[in-house]
Amino acid sequence: MRSFLLLLLGIALLGAGAWLWSRSTSRGDEAPMQAHWERATPEARDQAFAAWVKARFGRPVFKLLNGTEGPHADASDPGLLVAFQTGSEKDLFAVDCHWRARFDRRQVVLADAEHVAGYRRYEQQNACRTFIVLGIAGTPDDPADVYVVPLERIGNGTIDMGLLVPYKQRSALGTFYYYPDDGRLVLYGPPA
Repeated sequence: MRSFLLLLLGIALLGAGAWLWSRSTSRGDEAPMQAHWERATPEARDQAFAAWVKARFGRPVFKLLNGTEGPHADASDPGLLVAFQTGSEKDLFAVDCHWRARFDRRQVVLADAEHVAGYRRYEQQNACRTFIVLGIAGTPDDPADVYVVPLERIGNGTIDMGLLVPYKQRSALGTFYYYPDDGRLVLYGPPA
């Protein structure tokens, strides 16, 4: 019986050691990538995050009508114009993508007031809802947290962390789905 308990203890210690080793190895791999993105320009980070967002619009339900991932033709236009169609339901909406490494004093600046006003003009002129898709932490091509915020909730371009809570997505994995009846864009995936 005693040798059996020692054997079980040995297996448990080996398992714990392997788990600790794998965690330290994976963290070592993340550090260079995080450092790379910290040195990148804000435009490059937003461009990489926009590519991540675009990859989550599944076809044939969504069709990307434009897809500027860098500086837009008009800086006040959202970066993506998306057509949604399933069965008899169809709609058009716009998405602008922003990634931030962290919240700054429990806030995040998405755009200056001039850009937000431009987004609102775009929304009115094109009769389409506009969403800000915000990635926080992780890296732009693998965000830790994702928020999908309707433009009408943005205010002047700075939003408090507490106001973002209802727009946090369940997971940073999966694909988008749009509900045209109530104008919601949701990222579906496995639980975070």
